[in-house]
Amino acid sequence: MKFQFWDTSGQEVYKSIAPGYYRGALGAIFVVDLTTSEHLERIVGWLKTCFETTGTEICKVLLGNKTDLPESREITTEQLKSIADQYKMPFFEVSAKSGEKVEDGFMTLLKEIKTKHYAEVKRPEPMSLKKPENKEESDGSSCPC
Repeated sequence: MKFQFWDTSGQEVYKSIAPGYYRGALGAIFVVDLTTSEHLERIVGWLKTCFETTGTEICKVLLGNKTDLPESREITTEQLKSIADQYKMPFFEVSAKSGEKVEDGFMTLLKEIKTKHYAEVKRPEPMSLKKPENKEESDGSSCPC
């Protein structure tokens, strides 16, 4: 599998082109700054746009960032969970600064993509070049198999 990541930093200037990135994507990570309550409304807007563009086809994960700043926190775990439940996606509270639970969020998304989009892909059975047993001996004029 090959992965490409596009970071719009949640900037409104990218809002109009975001649907183009969602189409054809198998997954999306939405990150909300836990120290800024206004970001909660913004992330809901981004999620609505994604849902309207892709429906339920795209795998999503919500990351609440900056758990390393508990004294500045403005968004609660309950608020984050409510949004994650509404859009049927897992959520993680993470710290990009310390790396805490960041990998968990990414790996959860990648596993969900693999399960949802690659579960039916089967590798072909390896070919055997051995002569099958219980076959009559060939006179050499044709393939012994």
